[in-house]
Amino acid sequence: MKITILVDNTPCSANPQLMAEHSLSLLIEDNGFRLLCDMGLATSFWKNAETMGIDLKLLNAAFVSHGHKDHSGGLMTFLEQNDTTPVYLSPAVFHQRFFTSRHSEKRDISTDEQILLKHANRLLFVEKDIWISPDIAAVHCRTSRWAKPLGNAFLTAKEEGRPEKTDTFCHELSLAIKTSKGLVIVSSCSHNGALNIMESCRTFTQEERVYAFIGGLHFVDCNRTAQEVDDFQKEWNRLYPDTLLYTGHCTSDKAKRELERAVSHLHIFYTGEKIEL
Repeated sequence: MKITILVDNTPCSANPQLMAEHSLSLLIEDNGFRLLCDMGLATSFWKNAETMGIDLKLLNAAFVSHGHKDHSGGLMTFLEQNDTTPVYLSPAVFHQRFFTSRHSEKRDISTDEQILLKHANRLLFVEKDIWISPDIAAVHCRTSRWAKPLGNAFLTAKEEGRPEKTDTFCHELSLAIKTSKGLVIVSSCSHNGALNIMESCRTFTQEERVYAFIGGLHFVDCNRTAQEVDDFQKEWNRLYPDTLLYTGHCTSDKAKRELERAVSHLHIFYTGEKIEL
């Protein structure tokens, strides 16, 4: 299996032509099946793919992890450039508007509603956990046994005709990929909490082993970051001591430093990286 980071917050020092931004997009290639997970903020994912010689018109499926535009902002670009590949996502992506109040005045970070009007025939809505391919499943988070990230406190959602409220992240999906070594779980932002997501993926796939976890943890910089990471690493090291942890995007620099001290099999990914598993 190969996973290519098409765009991430961290730039590629070896190739300055690749654009980095606060977003995430990655290409998963597994047993001949090619799946695009998320499309970043706008067009960088597509341009970076071209720079790396990757043809995003040759895909079996595309996937949107949740409704925030740093993951779905390039979806319109994708649908206009690739006119055949189906896109899997939660129906809740378009049922709500999403907002953040972190760093500045409240901003709308919703997915473009014009996509639903122009390209509804390309969208496959995942209401229940499903297998996208024989080895790749799209999974909702079904448990809240462990804490969700503190950074969720800055994020709200609003359905038409209802008051704005704290986002419950019912629109978030993860990918669980079966391999001979165990599951490879891809969770772009882990708003529902990485440990909760991992258990949900194990339950649905009926595979107890987790070989690798790839994605953001949404641990933001704040005065409680060290404690949040400490709580997480204690459970991670108890439950998944041999699991590979690849993180980036919404895992803050402070959290990365704390994780490097506490987690053995940790790797910080970057724009343009190719992960071989």
